[in-house]
Amino acid sequence: MIKKNKKKYLNYFFFIFFLILSLTSLPSKEEGSGGTTIHYLIIIAFLVLSVAKYGIKSLFLKKINYNYIDLIPLFFLSVWLYGVFVGLLNNVPEKYVFRNFGGMVFYLIFYFFYIIKLNLFSIIRSVIFSAIIGIPIIFYITYLALTSGDISAVGGERVVFCFLQMIIFIPFVLIFGNIFFPIQDLKKELIFKNSLALLILATLCYFTSVIISFSKGMILASFLVMFLIFVFRVFKGLSFKIFIRITGIVFLITFLLIYFDLFSILQELFSNKEVSNATRSIQSVYLIDDLTFFGRGLGSGLTNVSYTRADDAPYGFELTYLNLMHKFGFMSVILFAIYIYTFIKIFRLFGKSAISNFSGLLCLGLMAYVFPSIGNPFLLAPLAIVCHCLTLYILKLNDNNRLSIN
Repeated sequence: MIKKNKKKYLNYFFFIFFLILSLTSLPSKEEGSGGTTIHYLIIIAFLVLSVAKYGIKSLFLKKINYNYIDLIPLFFLSVWLYGVFVGLLNNVPEKYVFRNFGGMVFYLIFYFFYIIKLNLFSIIRSVIFSAIIGIPIIFYITYLALTSGDISAVGGERVVFCFLQMIIFIPFVLIFGNIFFPIQDLKKELIFKNSLALLILATLCYFTSVIISFSKGMILASFLVMFLIFVFRVFKGLSFKIFIRITGIVFLITFLLIYFDLFSILQELFSNKEVSNATRSIQSVYLIDDLTFFGRGLGSGLTNVSYTRADDAPYGFELTYLNLMHKFGFMSVILFAIYIYTFIKIFRLFGKSAISNFSGLLCLGLMAYVFPSIGNPFLLAPLAIVCHCLTLYILKLNDNNRLSIN
């Protein structure tokens, strides 16, 4: 059973922070993925208040039991410093150097979760409430976009992707995953215990985060997350009941794809003929051709062609993973290794107990942003970094056998 933190102000402290961070991840004319400046200010305020309330000495308590997970934020910081050094060495303008992937510095928030003694209950409620509040907001944004014809400079009948939709996606992961990894009495941590209410919530979350946006990234994320849940279940062992459930879900999805002729729509959506895909294909050729062993450094644009994605941010590209290789060179391997390591640790959570299953599904939902980041510049956005740090923190609690503590 997940115990509630008796010191309620700890729950509220993080709850308010995460809620504000999620709700300010909306599209803006200045920044398609939401204003990052306000995010930086919110995170800084959280760090300052954490130290002011509980003191930095909380990081030096022996009972924390530091291990290799605690080194991950320092690795990110080291890679960022390397990118800064190479960028300045290559005479890249300072304003570009420090704006490019500047959020990597905030991986340090991981350590501040120790300071406030954040517990699993706080994380769960923060995510669930943010998602529930976010659902009507996304509906309202969609309504305004479709009625006004202003879809934030993105063509087609969809609104631009915003990170709030990834937060709304997390309860769907928890509820869908419960079909294959039962969490028993922990259902009430999702606020609703009734199966029908949970089904309605899951449907709303999926529709709001995936269907409304009709984002290729979100569609890809939803299929890959469901596929991973299937794979995790197979590797952890199958009962006949679970096998029937998997077969039923696969049949249902296949039936819907065929009945509504969604295969052809998805094929067209992911083809190079689609405008945004064509742009990404061009970027991939330019980026691959411009890769170097040591990297071009933060803030650098393409040196082989005059192509720029945006005049005020020549260093930015939708293809985030290639962009990491372009900026950091061989040092980007460290970042890729960390993401792979994170998913391996998540996989190991499943199959142990109800609480570990719940934690694994929560972590999988928090990390789902890595999939749309293949073609969107969100991998190192502030809220993405907070989600990764929360995942690492949960994995750390599991390593210390402290998932159910106050």
